Amino acid sequence: MQTFYYSLLLLALPLLTMQTAQAQTAACQNVTATIAAGSPNPQVTVQAGQFATPNSSGTLQIAIIRNNTVGARAASHTLSCADIGTHTVMLYALNPNMVAVDSCAATLTVSDPSNLCSPAYQVICQNINAPLSVNGNVYVVQASQLVFQPNPNYNYSMQWNGATGNSFTFGCAHRGSQTVIITATPQAGTTGATSTCTAIVNVTDPNNLCGGAGTP
Repeated sequence: MQTFYYSLLLLALPLLTMQTAQAQTAACQNVTATIAAGSPNPQVTVQAGQFATPNSSGTLQIAIIRNNTVGARAASHTLSCADIGTHTVMLYALNPNMVAVDSCAATLTVSDPSNLCSPAYQVICQNINAPLSVNGNVYVVQASQLVFQPNPNYNYSMQWNGATGNSFTFGCAHRGSQTVIITATPQAGTTGATSTCTAIVNVTDPNNLCGGAGTP
């Protein structure tokens, strides 16, 4: 009788082994990963378990597909600013021998809502000439005229002669070089930092409209 049961066990062992090998399952779900401040650069680490639904089982690993090539399998991957966007990720379920017996594909979206990967905007000033005209011998300068490649997400103001405004009017009394400070402020609802720069407004009177001494 013992020999009979032993024979049944030997017959059942391959079937039990096959069932065990088939027990590992990969069932995928999509993941959104947000870039965070890191050292030395912003980054985010995704774990294989994040891509697995509760129906997954076994040891899990992931591989990221880049340029139509499946990358190395690992329990986790660290992504950087260069990875912002959408990627296809393969999730693998491994058996006890670390052999992949099942897999599925998921979508990974890497985002940077805090703009950690974008360099901070710094306003850059440019100098201008302001020739006085016959229209009252004045020249109106707008703040944006003194900015090199204005950013549409910023508002610009200028400080001159102790006052602040979006524009200033220069006349005969201001002939010569006038130093103006430009301030760039992010618009409401946008992210960014305030920055400043200094510009020179060169007020001239090429037609000698002002009369008397002064900068031509």
